[in-house]
Amino acid sequence: MKRILLMMMSLLAVMTLSAQVYITPEIGVAMLKRDYMAATVSPRVGVGLDFYFKKSKGLGISTGLYFYQKKDLWRDAAVYLQNGEYLPLYSPYGSIDKSDVKRFDFIESDVKRNYLHLPVLLTYTWKFSDNSSLSLGVGPYVAYGIAGKFVWSSREYDLEGKEFSFSEKEFNPFDSQSYHHCDVGLTSMLSLNINRWLVKMNYETNLNRRDLSEDNLISLGIGYRFSL
Repeated sequence: MKRILLMMMSLLAVMTLSAQVYITPEIGVAMLKRDYMAATVSPRVGVGLDFYFKKSKGLGISTGLYFYQKKDLWRDAAVYLQNGEYLPLYSPYGSIDKSDVKRFDFIESDVKRNYLHLPVLLTYTWKFSDNSSLSLGVGPYVAYGIAGKFVWSSREYDLEGKEFSFSEKEFNPFDSQSYHHCDVGLTSMLSLNINRWLVKMNYETNLNRRDLSEDNLISLGIGYRFSL
């Protein structure tokens, strides 16, 4: 037992001596795509931490702490008929008789959710030369919503009274049942390192889909590496 423990400690010591650690401040953008809306773009900043078991190649671990924003923009329009029926403005049911329309309703929502994001990826790095390498990584992530803003507005036009009306509400999206502070999922990474500069692309998808739908987030960033 003592021999096994001694061998494990010796192996760990050798790995530590041959390992390399890098810290990388990063800046970039995050693009969110959901199934019912066009893609939106928001800032993404953070600090990455990369650990290599061999000199900047082979297996490694990549983590860090990042800030990014998930932004939803949603617009809709509908008509309310005299019989109380509700139809999309561009209804697939054919033309709508103007005499049957009671009012028009135009709705817009703007949701911004700010997260702190912690990924943990198992990586593999190929070195092309002393100053260039390519890395692939995959693993889980956890994120926490630290702040947000939900602005909901409605514009109505009443054909009978020929009047416009406007209403707007603003609240924290994490106070509603649609969004939750904690977010977990899977993330993947592709990065190119030239000299000390790093160009990185990430893709992530959430697994606790308790909010409106699946989040598909693609981020692009650039960083500068410092060895520790």
